Amino acid sequence: FWLVERYFQMLEERVEGEDKETTDIDNAIDNANIDGNHATPKRLQPQHIPRYESKRQFSTRNCDSPSPPDAPTTPVPTPLLRLPPTFLRYRELADRALLLTQTARYSGTRHERYRVSGADVLDDFDGGGFALHPDYAPLETRTDLYSRFTALSCLAALRAFETLDPPRRIYQWEELREITPFLTRFNYSMQKMWGRGIDGRRRTVVVARGPSGLTATQMRFAGVCSVTGTVLVTLCFVGGLVWMATGPGSYVVVALVSLVCCVVPLVRSNREMYSMYRSLNEEEEEPTGERDDRHGDGNVFHVWETVRITRPKAWYCYTRVAIEIVFLFLWPFIAMLGKKNYPVAFIFFMLSSFTFLWRYFDASAVLSELGSLSKVNSGKDGLDETEEDHKLKHRLSEIVGKVYNSRGREVWTVVFAVFGLVIAVLFLSARGNSENITPDQRALRPPILLVSDFYYPPLEGTIAYPTCKLNKGFSFPGVGSSDLADYSFLSALAYERSNVTTVVMEKWFGAPDVVIDEEEFVTQFRIDSNTQSSPVYFKLFSFPSAPGVGVMSIRGSETTYDWIVNMQLWSSSGLAQFVKWITPYGWIWNPIIPDFIRWVNFAQSPSIRNVAYYKVTTRFVNDVLAGYGGNLYDTIRITGASLGGGLAIITGAQTDAFTVAISGLGATLGRKAFYPPIDEEKLNTQTFNFIPERDFIARIGGRAPFFQNGECTAPKNNLFGCHSMWRSLCEIQYKCGTYGRPVPCRCVEQFGYPLPERNGTRSFEQACQEEEAAWNELFSL
Repeated sequence: FWLVERYFQMLEERVEGEDKETTDIDNAIDNANIDGNHATPKRLQPQHIPRYESKRQFSTRNCDSPSPPDAPTTPVPTPLLRLPPTFLRYRELADRALLLTQTARYSGTRHERYRVSGADVLDDFDGGGFALHPDYAPLETRTDLYSRFTALSCLAALRAFETLDPPRRIYQWEELREITPFLTRFNYSMQKMWGRGIDGRRRTVVVARGPSGLTATQMRFAGVCSVTGTVLVTLCFVGGLVWMATGPGSYVVVALVSLVCCVVPLVRSNREMYSMYRSLNEEEEEPTGERDDRHGDGNVFHVWETVRITRPKAWYCYTRVAIEIVFLFLWPFIAMLGKKNYPVAFIFFMLSSFTFLWRYFDASAVLSELGSLSKVNSGKDGLDETEEDHKLKHRLSEIVGKVYNSRGREVWTVVFAVFGLVIAVLFLSARGNSENITPDQRALRPPILLVSDFYYPPLEGTIAYPTCKLNKGFSFPGVGSSDLADYSFLSALAYERSNVTTVVMEKWFGAPDVVIDEEEFVTQFRIDSNTQSSPVYFKLFSFPSAPGVGVMSIRGSETTYDWIVNMQLWSSSGLAQFVKWITPYGWIWNPIIPDFIRWVNFAQSPSIRNVAYYKVTTRFVNDVLAGYGGNLYDTIRITGASLGGGLAIITGAQTDAFTVAISGLGATLGRKAFYPPIDEEKLNTQTFNFIPERDFIARIGGRAPFFQNGECTAPKNNLFGCHSMWRSLCEIQYKCGTYGRPVPCRCVEQFGYPLPERNGTRSFEQACQEEEAAWNELFSL
């Protein structure tokens, strides 16, 4: 507001001085006009402060026009409620600042390149630019599509935009801070010439000729660097795709993206540098001897300037503001209140308030009208300045240079935009095909081919793995121990249909009815508890030989809605871990990370927390152990893979049930964000997690003390190949031995494990082919 007030004060002083004596600014301009060696009367006239023929021209018909300085001549009725003069003053300043910001944002612009002499730069550069000088013509001009759109005649007919003739100069942020960069033969570097990009070079004054001018060799090397960069970027993309073995389709897609985002801009860069190089070797045509004298043997500069060619009308500015406020603020805010999501509504309101100030009261937009901070004076005569004004100027300079034009802000804007787009796509796809879909309604998964006449003996020469046999806390009554491979196998069955689980469990355990899929029991519970609408899916396996014992297997990520749940439960933990990993001595934050995650998740509304997957699984275990269904179970073990493993860890810690997870996401960091919160001691004493190496997903959320790191045979270029329950099962069987369990065919065919030992006469390949034929016949494939 201080800056806006100074700006319009200068405009009003211009109008007041038209009917009186010439102002100090006019004297400076007139003195410059008398100089015979620099006859630039229009050049030094500050084009950014427009002259007006009369005070009547002050109106808000254009977004950057000031308000009428004089009170209306017609009598105005006295209002019933008198507003304080200070409030009226700030309201007027806010209105002016809003219009100036909207003008800077929606005006059409044109970029122009000029070749000027050292004398021009020294004497004329601080005035108003070369774009409005009658003796200079641009060597080239660039107008983007939006600016061409604003200049259409139909928009002029609607009085939405007006064409400026002559155009008005727009100042870049380096010019506002009066730190315009120069590029000479002495400070030349590849980074300055090529790495800064087109926009960066346009903000740089390039010395093209003279003692400090760039040499032809430097220009040629800049072109070579640009071409080399194009080739290296392309090879980098191709090499990454080949390393990941993504296939020809992805090669084409990424190649097109690389062409549009990298190659085309670099080609434009080459063309621009070639144009500059060509102009270096052209003889400069001087229209008059006067121009020769001015140029002399000094330096010749290439200068880019930006001018405003169209500007929006005031009604258009106000309409855009109203639309943005209604659709981007009021609508979401009212929807959050209607959903009783008060924590998120409060945070949204606070962040929107800051965004409103930044978006609609942009100090750099006002400075772009002035040209530089030196144009801002405090006294009525435009000369007196106080120490406070100097402090404000310094603060504005820092804000314009480090806040409004921060590269980091642009990068994070793109990151959050992509993140929001991904979430939106996930939500749209989840609404259509994820909710209330049981395994019986989904397409068949790959066949589970098990051959029982082959086996893996325990691998000699290694102690892997000490957890092959689970005893304390995980053994079944009357058995004495349980195999880690059994839990891994049951965690994979949560993805399958009931008719599939019946067949494969008979083969796995060697006889029918050794383990029973209690699908009807689970279905009845979902109906009685009114939780059938939740997309979470789990199975309960009972053991007739061990009455009262059950194993609950929770399905992992399979649908789009499952991935949304992953983000809901573990995104804050993952972000906290990432910050901790990239921060030196990041481990010192471990004691406060759980509290930080709890406060981040506090913004969730009760309706979101109530539909969390673990709410259903925890309720199931608690109700079953409390006697639901006739006190059939007094011991429940929990297992699951991926998302299912993470839910198993949460549920086990909340219900005191022992848990075996396969590649499960951790709950150590986010334990205080769950409802009810999880006691760390429960995680440390009742949960176990098998985590293969290079399984990055399973490391999200923090690991409890009891876990087993496993080896992974997936290629290094397969980033998510280790996050596989079936690969983990094969690894466990290969190192621990099968102990009478069959060997899955995919261990050899898909994951590359050695051939198992043979008990019969047929080969492993023949056995798998026969099993596949029997599978297809059984399920009518």
